[in-house]
Amino acid sequence: MPAISILTDSAAQFPNALYEGSELVSSVTMQIQLGDEWLRDSQDLRIGRQLAKVNNDSLPRLHPPTVEDFVHAMRELSTNSDAIICILSSDRLFHNLANASQAAELAKGSASIQIIDSQTTGLGLGLLIQSVARAAISERNPARFSRLVRGLLAHVYSAFVLYNLHPLALHGQLDIAQAAAVEMLGLLPFYVMEGGRLVPMRKARSSRQVIDLLLEFAGEFSQLNHIAVVEGPIHHEQDLRSLRERLAQAFPDTMVSEHTLGASLVTLFGAHTLGLAALEEWSEFD
Repeated sequence: MPAISILTDSAAQFPNALYEGSELVSSVTMQIQLGDEWLRDSQDLRIGRQLAKVNNDSLPRLHPPTVEDFVHAMRELSTNSDAIICILSSDRLFHNLANASQAAELAKGSASIQIIDSQTTGLGLGLLIQSVARAAISERNPARFSRLVRGLLAHVYSAFVLYNLHPLALHGQLDIAQAAAVEMLGLLPFYVMEGGRLVPMRKARSSRQVIDLLLEFAGEFSQLNHIAVVEGPIHHEQDLRSLRERLAQAFPDTMVSEHTLGASLVTLFGAHTLGLAALEEWSEFD
């Protein structure tokens, strides 16, 4: 039986549909409240498009997996695992570690359970999970595996340009008056993930500046293994084409993939978003 199982949440997006070690990875699902309707978080583009149609007065709200969701997943995994490593989306954004930690106490059994805040989400989390899943195939020591995961966290980077700040404000990430002021001025905030938080770095005034900022961000890192571009269900095809072409020129030897935001990140970041996640070349001995 596998020594280690990996549990993550439904915000994780995987650049490769099939990846080595995927059989060791399971997920708990978040819920999205849209008025009186409750939706399961999904990568289904139809749900993202449905969420994109709502206005600022009826924005959806994201809810983390419940304690019961985590308990069910952990108990199921414990029947075939010696250790369960939960690698979850940033707690600063999703507030899911408390439920996971409580569930770990309730689900105590033959398998040890560790909870790790990835301090990222979406494609950044997916890149992380894909890398550690490959290592989990051969690694039989949970303590060494946990150190490997924590070491890899420093090699995953994400940046986003958000065209609508009201979803973030609804979820308590910034003041609603600040969100309205930025949008009134026609500014496009550029955020990077740092320490699990969305940190505002610059504000663009045009689509060209948006592309410049994303290229500048990617250029800060050497020996990138993978760059994953993400756009919301509402996006400017011309901007995406420009970003695609310039990334190909700047990183001719790096794998570049393109993806659409999953429902949870559409709920949190808004339907009009452009960003990227990058994985740096790394060694388990770093």
